[in-house]
Amino acid sequence: MLFPLSLNKVIFVDADQVVRSDMKELWHMDLKGAPYAYTPMCDSNKEMEGFRFWKQGFWKDHLAGKPYHISALYVVDLARFRRTAAGDQLRIMYENLSKDPNSLANLDQDLPNYAQHQVPIFSLPQTWLWCESWCGNHTKAAAKTIDLCNNPMTKEPKLKGAARIVKEWPSLDAEVRAVQVDPMKPMLKAPGSKRLKLKCDESLWNFAFKFNLRRHTEVRAFTDEVEERLYGRALHSSTSQLNLSRF
Repeated sequence: MLFPLSLNKVIFVDADQVVRSDMKELWHMDLKGAPYAYTPMCDSNKEMEGFRFWKQGFWKDHLAGKPYHISALYVVDLARFRRTAAGDQLRIMYENLSKDPNSLANLDQDLPNYAQHQVPIFSLPQTWLWCESWCGNHTKAAAKTIDLCNNPMTKEPKLKGAARIVKEWPSLDAEVRAVQVDPMKPMLKAPGSKRLKLKCDESLWNFAFKFNLRRHTEVRAFTDEVEERLYGRALHSSTSQLNLSRF
């Protein structure tokens, strides 16, 4: 069991994401009976149209008009998830799809999108996740979170992109570096920082402890290694190990 039965809801935020809003709004959001909620992929950056794989071939046919969602931010109603046996349904679909090595290229994202005809997804308002790769700049000001997702066109390193995309990045980066220097001091006094003591961005803390920012060139390699260990292990897990019904 991943979570105690007393816990009824969880929110996942990617480590490379900057939160600009009060997550309490997401916590209390009505998911309209769905076990979880994700944000649909943006359509507003027209330069990336050729890279929108979900509008082509298999995904276009399978989705049948439903949106393809990004997994960088999502909320799970655990009570609903357990009550509807969503984990059992996901496990069965996973077992069938995992037999094909070409399936589930992005396991955490492809599986819930593939399963949404049986396990519905509540689509969050687009403002909950802005990503430069897929979203137009005119929508950035309203973004509640900014995700530093990969750009298949430029392949720009994430830390370089962060400094360019996120205006508050210098102060956030200073906070991370201060944590790295002295992790025993959670209340920081980084230059220009006024927000951390009142409102801590959990993804920022994850970023600080998981990545060594002094060695920028190693971040991507380290991230790839973590993903390989997590998802590689999952792809080779037995049915008993991958019991999503106990989520």
